Amino acid sequence: MPRATTVPAIAPLPYPGDRAASPRAARCAGTVGWGRGVRGQGAGARDRACELRAWATGAGETLRVARRRGARRGGAGVPCGRGQGAERAEECAPTACRCRTLRPMPATGLYIHLPFCRSRCAYCDFTVVPLAGGGDRVAAYFGALHRQLGQLASQFPGPLATLYLGGGTPSALDPGQVVRLLDEVHTLFGLKAGAEVTVEVNPGDGATPFIREVAGAGVNRLSIGAQSFDDVELTRLGRRHTVAEIYQTLAAAAAAGIDNLSLDLMVGLPGQDAARVAANVAAAAATGVPHLSAYLLHLEESVPMARQVRAGRLLLPAEGAVAEQYRTLHRAAAAAGLVAYELSNFARPGAEARHNLGYWQCRPCLAAGTGAHGMALLDDGCGWERWANETDLDRFLAAIAGGGDGIVSRDRVTGATARGEWTMLRLRLAAGVARAELAGRFGAGAVGWLERALAPYRGRGWVAESPAGWRLTVEGWLFSDTLFCDLFE
Repeated sequence: MPRATTVPAIAPLPYPGDRAASPRAARCAGTVGWGRGVRGQGAGARDRACELRAWATGAGETLRVARRRGARRGGAGVPCGRGQGAERAEECAPTACRCRTLRPMPATGLYIHLPFCRSRCAYCDFTVVPLAGGGDRVAAYFGALHRQLGQLASQFPGPLATLYLGGGTPSALDPGQVVRLLDEVHTLFGLKAGAEVTVEVNPGDGATPFIREVAGAGVNRLSIGAQSFDDVELTRLGRRHTVAEIYQTLAAAAAAGIDNLSLDLMVGLPGQDAARVAANVAAAAATGVPHLSAYLLHLEESVPMARQVRAGRLLLPAEGAVAEQYRTLHRAAAAAGLVAYELSNFARPGAEARHNLGYWQCRPCLAAGTGAHGMALLDDGCGWERWANETDLDRFLAAIAGGGDGIVSRDRVTGATARGEWTMLRLRLAAGVARAELAGRFGAGAVGWLERALAPYRGRGWVAESPAGWRLTVEGWLFSDTLFCDLFE
């Protein structure tokens, strides 16, 4: 689930993995590519592009494509030169960007990672910690979150426009602990009127009482890890829940008064075909949920399912079959009235995931907890700084206990890299890139740069161009790995 869902070793459709033979994540290449879950694999431009895409796909949980998810979680950011004339806009062109310090700003979003799970799924390599016998560690983790959130609030005051709790499996935790965490966020930051507050929930695992408790604490959106409406597929994935429990979870949400719901689905599963994908979408849409996220099964070499594939006990669909599954996904969602507003997310009008839109629109977002990633704008708005928290639970706890901030890396993004990232993220969205906004943020020369970068793909039907700007077609999203990487060549 932005699993970030939000974003397990699955990559939200935004970047497909290597389908044909190996579970290894592929580098960017001229093949099908709508969501490769590539962690950093080198310093080259194409690898860099894969890594950057991963940062902003989900709810902020890991440097991979998202859920979320993960990720699992407003405006279009702060363009350079707004209200300051053409000279200011030109000053912020990639060759002249003078970004130096972080801009004081209200935090527009906050992602909190809760890494605990009852068990690890067969495909998962996320930052998760077994819940069994870990009561003391859970309590210590919530204490560390309290201290880290206090540090963040002192630097970036609220109120928040969005809040996203991802995992892991937040719904596997004691609801009282999660409610107290939500109360702390309210106290430290505050929430804007109408703020979107999302929590990831897995069907089963005591989801019904959990939903009731968190709804009373202000949660108004649930991201539900359904993954499939086929019990055979769920068993193959190693999921703990059944299809019946998906419906029970939806009923619990309705009883708690939460109707802003998202269901996660997965494609590219062993034994899955396009007809099965269409059936899953139809079943999900028939529940009346206003939002769907679709994730491509992506296997890191170390996970149990990857070992089964290497041993020949499981067979992944060929790349061409996965491509047809993606096309089918879009057709089935459209037929159900769910509009593709991003290459792996579908919603009824007004039900788009506001937290995740913040990532794709380069809005600042704070991050707390293991493996979480945050972003803040630099002082002139034409660049930003990303940071990543420690992924190992024990090291994270030790860092916070020692008075540290738990951050293990910072990445300042300026110049041509910022231009490429911003453009790539906008092309993930159905709205695409507006010429005026591109020029306003990065200078008039950025328009010619993007025209040249997209020129090879217009004839293939991947790009739709208008006087206002550019957007990718469904076919362009399907091959977006290739296209996005070229933005960093």
